[in-house]
Amino acid sequence: MTARAGRSLGPEEQAEYEQLLAAWSAAVARTPDASRSERPASAPLTP
Repeated sequence: MTARAGRSLGPEEQAEYEQLLAAWSAAVARTPDASRSERPASAPLTP
């Protein structure tokens, strides 16, 4: 990431960023809130 520090994303980088952001948002939306709050902070993220 240091190689791109201070410059804007190129078209390919922007497209990849948007795809990753959409995938992350969908994954977070599928995660039940209860399981996150009941899980200790040190516990692994596996179900």
